[in-house]
Amino acid sequence: MEIYKSENIIVNKRNDMLIQQWTSTALGVEDFRKELRTFLSFYEKIRPKSVLWLQENFKLQIPPSLYNWIENKIVKKQYESGMTNLGFTVSADMLSHLSVMASFEKVGSVIQPNFFIDQNMAIDFLNKEVKKKSNLSYKVLRLKDRAKIDIELDFNLLPKMITTLNKIEKEQEFVKNNLSKIRSLSSREMEIFKLIVNGYSSKEIAIKLFIEASTIGSHRKNIIKKLHIKRPVDWFLLAKAFDLFK
Repeated sequence: MEIYKSENIIVNKRNDMLIQQWTSTALGVEDFRKELRTFLSFYEKIRPKSVLWLQENFKLQIPPSLYNWIENKIVKKQYESGMTNLGFTVSADMLSHLSVMASFEKVGSVIQPNFFIDQNMAIDFLNKEVKKKSNLSYKVLRLKDRAKIDIELDFNLLPKMITTLNKIEKEQEFVKNNLSKIRSLSSREMEIFKLIVNGYSSKEIAIKLFIEASTIGSHRKNIIKKLHIKRPVDWFLLAKAFDLFK
């Protein structure tokens, strides 16, 4: 269904997707900015999950000075409004196409677009992506050295999600409380610790590291003391928290 048409662009709605097609009219930078703003106004009313830009006729080398404007004023606003899939067909003008790619890569965009050589292939792929994400979808917003995650999921998955988040919080607290202990190990002690938690016996470790078995015993005692290991399960918990299993 066509919802907008100008001399530069035609916008159609197809199920939960907006499809924009550039016309063959010569496009200037200000026309480009104007059409993006117009498109955004439609997007914010409809809020589709997928957006597809048909670029076959697109002939504009986007200036680098526009990259941040596109990201902050157009792409992020769509992303924050629920866009999970973004696709482009390839422009016949390769320099124009490369400038589109650069506009995402150079700013570390919040979304990774997909590029296609065929319109039907693009529509089919984006429709499948929406179906794959129907039970759970999320958006990650970069906030300097932190991140914000917005999660959308079926209500019956909520208890499991809350349980998972609580588990992650506890795991991170465990890592924080034991980080200084792990860092107190010498490089040799860390090497032996990894081998122990991965199932190697003292004899096997001694052979592997070309040292005496009695030396392994001394290192084991130091590891137990430094890491405050009191139960066999403590070896497992520490190895899991610090990703030491092979």
